[in-house]
Parts: sequence; C-alpha cells; structure tokens
Amino acid sequence: MPISSIRDGFRYLQQGTHIGKIVFSVRQDDGSLHLDMARAVKNTTAKLKLDPSASYLLVGGLGSLGRSVARYLVQQGARSLLFMSRSAGSGADDADTVRELESMVSKVQLIKGSVVSEEDVLGAVQKASNLKGIIQASMVLRDENFTRMSLEQWNQAVAPKVWGT
Repeated sequence: MPISSIRDGFRYLQQGTHIGKIVFSVRQDDGSLHLDMARAVKNTTAKLKLDPSASYLLVGGLGSLGRSVARYLVQQGARSLLFMSRSAGSGADDADTVRELESMVSKVQLIKGSVVSEEDVLGAVQKASNLKGIIQASMVLRDENFTRMSLEQWNQAVAPKVWGT
C-alpha cells in the first residue's frame, strides 16, 4: 500500500481478516516519493479555534519553545496572552517577544512570579480576564549527573512541574 494510505492499512490490520503482512511503500518504482500528503493528513489535524475574548496564561513559556507556542496560539485566535515567570521581562528576548506578539494583534502581559507560590499563581489568574487556558511550561534546569545530584537540586528542578502543576 502507498504510505499515504497508512490509516487504511492499520484499519485493515485491526479487522484481523488478513494473512501475512502489510507493506507500506514510500517510493514508487521510479524512485520518486510515493506520498500524497493531502490524503495522508486529511482529517488528522483538527483546527484549533481560540476565543479572541479570552485570556490564555503561559506559565514560563518565554524560551524558544514557549515563544513558538505563543505565536501558534495567536495564529489560532488568541488575543490576550499572559506569561508568568520568575524572570518575566528580564530575559534578553522578552521585549522582542512582546513586540512580535503585539504586532500580531495580541495583548501581552508579563507577570513576575513563581508557579510554586500559590500567592503568585492566584495573582496571575486574577490578572487574566476570562481565562480559558493555561499552558504549564515552567522549568528549572539543574544539570547534574543523577548520582551526584543533591536533594536540593532535585527539588528545585522538580518543584515547578510537580508543585506548580
């Protein structure tokens, strides 16, 4: 079967009525790719449509991955983003991130605070009008070999994900 029919092939396998194997070919006889991407991704990617009157809180999210997520949220209709971070506003790229997102017709707020502080989290949530989404992207890096890591280093790295979430 052509690789673009992979979904159909797996459905056929699920029926349990076949004997032997199913082979998916990536290349045609002439060596060219055997991909019909329109068919391969048809109905597999749901369109995200965010409420433009809502706020979306990104906890952390000022690093490269978080900025990409924020751009995607704005492209999908988000018009109010809040970033809560221990270093909000002091990062080298923070001002550029805010300018870029605001140029995409978005309101952006940077809130200094720690996700492990209930008071800071409540303050951030109160600043978000009509909050409809939270993305937990906080982290603390304590790069160390596990066998040499102190309990304090472990707790510092784990706290934002465990206690913050």
